[in-house]
Amino acid sequence: SFRVRTLLLLIRREYWEHRVLWSAPLVLAAIYLLLCMLPTAVAPGGMWSGQMPGSAAAGVRLFVRLQVLFAGCLFALLAIVEFFYLTDCLYAERRDRSILFWKSLPVSDSATVLSKLLVAVLVTPLGVLLLAIVVNTLAFGALYIRLREHPFAWKFMQWDTAAWLRLNGALLLHVPVLALWYAPLAGYQLLVSAWARSSVFVWTVLPLLALSLAERFAFGSWDFGNYLMYRILGGFDVDRKSTRLNSKSLTN
Repeated sequence: SFRVRTLLLLIRREYWEHRVLWSAPLVLAAIYLLLCMLPTAVAPGGMWSGQMPGSAAAGVRLFVRLQVLFAGCLFALLAIVEFFYLTDCLYAERRDRSILFWKSLPVSDSATVLSKLLVAVLVTPLGVLLLAIVVNTLAFGALYIRLREHPFAWKFMQWDTAAWLRLNGALLLHVPVLALWYAPLAGYQLLVSAWARSSVFVWTVLPLLALSLAERFAFGSWDFGNYLMYRILGGFDVDRKSTRLNSKSLTN
């Protein structure tokens, strides 16, 4: 339909105007693949030339951890990139007046904002996940070819299709869940980006910091700050007692 085609065009526009959304993950992926291809001390006769104890279960754990490690690095980079993207996307259009051109087209403001939100919380994470899957497969192949004659290879560098499917299936299911989880934060950033006339980064961070400090001085607690960190960290269980500051330690 016309609305779907319009939304797809707006999404493509975001990647035209904000190339860092796809170039930054690609650069990190290229660096990772290059490191996997470089000669290291784990080659035959190197520092790992001795027999290494291991098992099939240890090999599967290492196989999964290597893939999770790179995927985590990609998504950590994406979080930084998207923070600045959401902070600047609407403000930049008002600053360089390119919004006047887009408003002259038969495109509603709601469709424009929706496209930016979808790019940030759904489309780009799915693309990064696909990139992680492809790069992890290529990296495993490169490492296995380089280390196939080393004891480390046959004990630890072993492909496990079942583990690969379970891992990437779980990551794929997490993408829409995290999209809903981070949608309020992304909406808040878009609101600030559309409202602020200058210093968008300051206006994004300052209200949240002010609320946390106001709660601390008024009630002696960090509940809002802890909840905010809980949302930012993706809902991971954080021990609030360990993160709660002792009032005596602040005064000493």
